[in-house]
Amino acid sequence: MLFLQIDMYKVLSILIIYFNILVCWGQIYIDNSIELSNTNASSRQIKNLGDVYDSTNITSAGDVQNNNLIFIEASGTDSIYGATQFDYVPYIAGTALIVKIDSNNSSSVTININGYGEKNILKNVSDTLITNDLLAGQLIYLIYDGVNFQMINSIEKFCPSGFIEVNKSYCIQQDENPAQNLWNAVLNCKNKGAKLCTWHEWYYACQKSSLSLSNMTNNFEWLNCPVNNPNQSGVMGDGDCVTGSANAATTLRNFRCCYAR
Repeated sequence: MLFLQIDMYKVLSILIIYFNILVCWGQIYIDNSIELSNTNASSRQIKNLGDVYDSTNITSAGDVQNNNLIFIEASGTDSIYGATQFDYVPYIAGTALIVKIDSNNSSSVTININGYGEKNILKNVSDTLITNDLLAGQLIYLIYDGVNFQMINSIEKFCPSGFIEVNKSYCIQQDENPAQNLWNAVLNCKNKGAKLCTWHEWYYACQKSSLSLSNMTNNFEWLNCPVNNPNQSGVMGDGDCVTGSANAATTLRNFRCCYAR
């Protein structure tokens, strides 16, 4: 059963007298719902709205409810593409799209809608996407800003392979990486789409025995923990979760990366 609520701001009455004939036009305000209760479903519809094949036509309620105008099932990984059900130029500032992702991304992402050319998908206004920002089967909400598509929704990211969830904010590598100097350790984490763990990230994870992290306290590990000496950084993990020190950046140390969610 369909209910239609008529809500008009004012009643307008125009009286015209022509050849002694009184002609009236008016809008009637009804502070109640109208119930379309015909047993024939086709009679409980608002008809003659026109098909959505021309920009001057009004669309049907069904197309709006089903998001047929803006829903896209995308294909591809980092260069994704798709088409709207009704062809129109989507690259107008303010255009909104709902996109179902086909597969996990591995780097920055572009999208090509209706074959009109590739546009970048950005997050946080100007940041490009990184590995696994988009996951297979996810729905993302995009709005075109006149240059790029902005990803509006905040989607919870899963931990990458080899990482364990510490809490809803970050994940940490289960196993430590082979020993490297500080600069290479930082670069190694960056290439994983992560970063070298800070002191509080490492310490908090170390305290959670339920995580089953390997070799957390068998030796010092590099941390993203500046110290007073610009050529040194903090290290933790030699014997327990609280013992720390500072090492020269050229020292070879194990390390593990943290991934922000």
